[in-house]
Amino acid sequence: MKYTDIKKLRETEKTEVLKLCFLKLMAKPSKIHCLKEKEEHAEILCELSNKQWHNYEWFDLEKIDLKLQRNIDEYVCTLLKGELSVDLIDLLSQTIGYLGLYKSFEMLKLIANIASIPNEIRNAVNNNIEELGSNITDPYISLR
Repeated sequence: MKYTDIKKLRETEKTEVLKLCFLKLMAKPSKIHCLKEKEEHAEILCELSNKQWHNYEWFDLEKIDLKLQRNIDEYVCTLLKGELSVDLIDLLSQTIGYLGLYKSFEMLKLIANIASIPNEIRNAVNNNIEELGSNITDPYISLR
């Protein structure tokens, strides 16, 4: 799956189509071997998440596919392990915000406290944590 394929989808694409795209993207996380590949996956994931947010399906908490949300949360946590970049942190933080990914948000907080993390990445993490706010589980809080 490529970013250009996702960009071709409508901004308010049907949830069923987006779900299939999420599942296809997450099907083989073991094939991600380097930072560039992680950033490519994060860019696709961010775009899919943006489209999901814009269809407002998750606005109604009864319509959230909790299993898919947990799987995406785990996938983001996987991408947050190992080598990091500012771009990767920014893309994954947007995804966390669009989908209300609590576990990934907690992982961001842990990353901010790792002594060996370069200052540039720590600053990106801290800025994103601050921007995301404290009620991470409700992606639509600003609309309520």
